[in-house]
Amino acid sequence: YQDIDLEERPVFSDMFVLRGEDEAAVRAVFGTAVAEFFEARGDVCVAGAGHEILYWRPGKRVDAKTLDRFIEEGFGLMGTL
Repeated sequence: YQDIDLEERPVFSDMFVLRGEDEAAVRAVFGTAVAEFFEARGDVCVAGAGHEILYWRPGKRVDAKTLDRFIEEGFGLMGTL
């Protein structure tokens, strides 16, 4: 799939690559709150299908001491959807 740019969010579009089979559905998910969530973090990735998402930091392992905070952060993403 091609990169889907969010014209109204140029910073987000410069930071991330959005791809999906259904461009309209991808745009619907990546509204203002979701885009702001990712812009504030910058170093995370997400993939999803149906009602499931995978949230991670590429090339990084979450330390056991910060795992709870990372999980909370992921749930914070869910709250923006």
